[in-house]
Amino acid sequence: MVFPHSGLLRTGFKVIKILTMFFFY
Repeated sequence: MVFPHSGLLRTGFKVIKILTMFFFY
C-alpha cells in the first residue's frame, strides 16, 4: 500500500517509536 503523504506517516512512526521508548523505559 502506498500513501500519498508518506512524510506524515513517517513522523507518526517516529512519535510511536518515542512513545514506546517512554513506555518501555
